[in-house]
Amino acid sequence: MKRFLIFCGIMLFLSGSLFAQDITITGTVVDAEDDETIPGVSVVVKGTTIGTTTDIDGNYEITAPADAVLEFSYVGMETKEVSVDGRSEINVTMMSDLLALEEVIVVAYGTATRETFTGSASTVSASQIDRVPVTSIEQALAGAAAGVDVSTLSGQPGSFTSMRVRGVGSISSSNEPLYVIDGIPVQGGSMSQHVSTSASPLQSLNPNDIESITILKDAAAASLYGSRAANGVVLITTKSGAEQDTRFTARSSLGFNDFAVPYFPVASQEKNYEVKHEGFYNHALHYQEMSEGDALAYADEQMAAYFYHYDPDDPWFSDDWEDELFRLGASQEHQFSATGGTEATQYYTSFNYSQQDGYSIRNDFERLTGRLNLDHQAYDWLEFGINASIASTAQNVVPDRAFYYVNPTFARQQYLNPLFPVWEEDGTFNQDIVGGQYPNLVRDLPLNLQTTNSFRSTNRGYVEVNPLEELTIRSSIGYDANLVNEDRYWSPESSDGEAHGGYGHKRHRIINTINWSNTVTYETDIADVHNIEVLAGYEIEDVYDESTTTQQADYPNAILRASIIGAEPLAGGNYWSEERLISYLSRLNYNYDDTYYISGSYRRDGSTKLGVDERWGDFFSVSGSVRLTQLDFMDPTRDWLDDWKIRASFGTNGTLPTARYGHMALYGYGYDYNLQPGMSITQVYNPRLRWEQSENMNIGTDLTLFDRLTLDFEYYQRTTEDLLLEVPVSRVSGFDNT
Repeated sequence: MKRFLIFCGIMLFLSGSLFAQDITITGTVVDAEDDETIPGVSVVVKGTTIGTTTDIDGNYEITAPADAVLEFSYVGMETKEVSVDGRSEINVTMMSDLLALEEVIVVAYGTATRETFTGSASTVSASQIDRVPVTSIEQALAGAAAGVDVSTLSGQPGSFTSMRVRGVGSISSSNEPLYVIDGIPVQGGSMSQHVSTSASPLQSLNPNDIESITILKDAAAASLYGSRAANGVVLITTKSGAEQDTRFTARSSLGFNDFAVPYFPVASQEKNYEVKHEGFYNHALHYQEMSEGDALAYADEQMAAYFYHYDPDDPWFSDDWEDELFRLGASQEHQFSATGGTEATQYYTSFNYSQQDGYSIRNDFERLTGRLNLDHQAYDWLEFGINASIASTAQNVVPDRAFYYVNPTFARQQYLNPLFPVWEEDGTFNQDIVGGQYPNLVRDLPLNLQTTNSFRSTNRGYVEVNPLEELTIRSSIGYDANLVNEDRYWSPESSDGEAHGGYGHKRHRIINTINWSNTVTYETDIADVHNIEVLAGYEIEDVYDESTTTQQADYPNAILRASIIGAEPLAGGNYWSEERLISYLSRLNYNYDDTYYISGSYRRDGSTKLGVDERWGDFFSVSGSVRLTQLDFMDPTRDWLDDWKIRASFGTNGTLPTARYGHMALYGYGYDYNLQPGMSITQVYNPRLRWEQSENMNIGTDLTLFDRLTLDFEYYQRTTEDLLLEVPVSRVSGFDNT
């Protein structure tokens, strides 16, 4: 009996060991939305440190007990647990966690959750940008955020795109928002003198590098940026690495575009001839009181004089101006990136090439970009990193607003009648269009040149120290370098250049911006219900701007286009200017039990653009919100109402004048007299030039329903005071305005 019990005990032990033995499990993880495999998914045996990640094809292999539970997790996806139950193959489908994706947003000098944020902001994620194949991020923002108007000043590839956040707030100064890339304010607006240019801050960015874009709209959200935030703030965060094996991504795209409707369609040759002949006939019949026979003869003579190329009985050329001047637009983009890292070091790097051909011939845009983002956690208390990017762009443009000067392709219908041929019968270009008054655009376009080439490098380095768990000290320095070269050349053989024997205008401009920002943040909670965050900071910015311009005429030939070979110097100039900004900033956030929120900020700016006694400006904001869904009386709605917040804010922002030396009395040279060099006062001294102030009031409510639907309602009022305006003065003073 004793031996039998021992035997049973051994069998039970062996059977238990058999059921608990490890097995090798393989499988594939896919996205439920598009059935695409997901690389980099963390696969862990629950309750242990045993784990692995899926490879680039979404496959994994792990050894685990037959009765284990596997935990699958990935950023932006709902974590999923699956029981092994002795299976050797387990395929998993993961669902997107939309609330997790939208929970944290980037705000001024930090991050916040939507529940705790008391200001007004819109966030555009990387997935929203990827949906639209565009060369510029501004184009992807069109229609993506309420209260944000995005308009392209020109439809040409690479043209500057204007953005307005909640309308226009200034008459004489800029209405463009402040752009902040990875925490560093950068130069915005067009840097071009002649043409719509590619030198805007967003045009030099690769859309595939963007992780998220947050648009701060009201004073509570933007006032911490003080004097530059009156027109809103666009916060751009680029992608960073993750703790995973290196993940390589390559993608290419090719697209085509054309006019949605015919661009100013014109009548056929036959109809044109008929209408114009009838016009001459009616003029002679009714205004010159000719007989019908004489009027008909007069019309025939006029048609033969003006449109002698076209024979209605034997037309020898076709209506081909449209085919010669326009084409099917095309675009291509090629992207390569690598991301990954360890627990201590994460990296993201990318290279991108994009090219776009416009509808008009000799109208295109080309961009080459590179980026490296690197973050390193040296110790528990020390982190540092860099964000570096370079971009080179080239843009060829054709004027689109003039009547006939410099080849206005888009104005061709005003005079390029289909009764005029592109070529003469001998194969040469037709130069007699409306009596020789207008150029043959097909001939002139290759002869003239109008280009903008730019190089931009935006760099940031930061150090973050945590001497205490509640205390964060952060210092970052940014350098934004912009170089723009513009060329305008009219060949001596072209219709525009022949009067000057050729004409050249070259402009070289460089803008360098250095920004140094230092902040200290303290966060704590008292009794788990009083949550407090205090931020204080100091920031300085220096901008150097230099431009050189030359104009020449009378070129020896049409082969060499360098502006320096022009025999007749027309004009030349060089200028440089600087501006500096010093700022002190602070913010206090308090919330009680994640239900009641209060926030306040204060910033003091000093700018060299203003008078000595008016250089300092003070800006503030106060805001608060209540999460009604946290209150007990809202318990019956928790099944369908996930979050309901009511918020309000009031604050001030400032706007600086566009001119860097608008407050100074300036002298100018070139006022020569009797062949002697001279100078004169060109600007009145204005020591009272001060800040243009904007007051913003905002009331809103945010609702989240059924874990999917988000509704925002807002009322805001924006008032601008102390407008910066040029005031006309009597010419007796020697000036037109002040």
